[in-house]
Amino acid sequence: MISRIFRIGVACFLITFGISAFAQLKIAAIHVTAAILGTEHGKAKQEEWKKEFQPEIDRLKALQDEINLLSARYRTDLDIMSDIEKTALELDINSKSTRLTNGEQQLNSDQAGKLQLYLQEQAPLFQAVMTDIIAVEGYDAIFRLDLQEQIFLHLNDKHNITPKVIEKLNERMEEGLPEELTDTEDESEADDADETSEGGE
Repeated sequence: MISRIFRIGVACFLITFGISAFAQLKIAAIHVTAAILGTEHGKAKQEEWKKEFQPEIDRLKALQDEINLLSARYRTDLDIMSDIEKTALELDINSKSTRLTNGEQQLNSDQAGKLQLYLQEQAPLFQAVMTDIIAVEGYDAIFRLDLQEQIFLHLNDKHNITPKVIEKLNERMEEGLPEELTDTEDESEADDADETSEGGE
């Protein structure tokens, strides 16, 4: 949706100002998700999620192995099984397949939820870094590469600033939170302290 709106905007721009004016713009592109997950902190988080979800991944793999064995048995013994045995085996396979599908859907949902929450948590820091980069580099437009509908049919790698943003994010994380974010947290802690003090009185 966003990229469709952008394409319409670009078309209007080209009609109004001409292709030469658009060519003079200083543009860049970034894969936001890859930038945030590509930091040292992001990589550590992914390892943390991997450990957290590994037991469920292993359980689902074991369930898939069971289904494969039962399916192989069904194909091999089909001619010698009674109708009752055949029906019981089919029900077992279907039951396990349903559990596998539901488990995979839940796992995907849980993983997506963890990712979305982390991206939201890192958004203020990411925006602060982008503001700095835009101010220094003087970009006229920066496009996202991780949208469902890609804007570019071709993009020269020199315009992809994802590695640069990862580097800056790592630097800011080593330095600590941006001052404005720290101020926000301090104010929140002060409010909590005031509420606690009032409650004590």
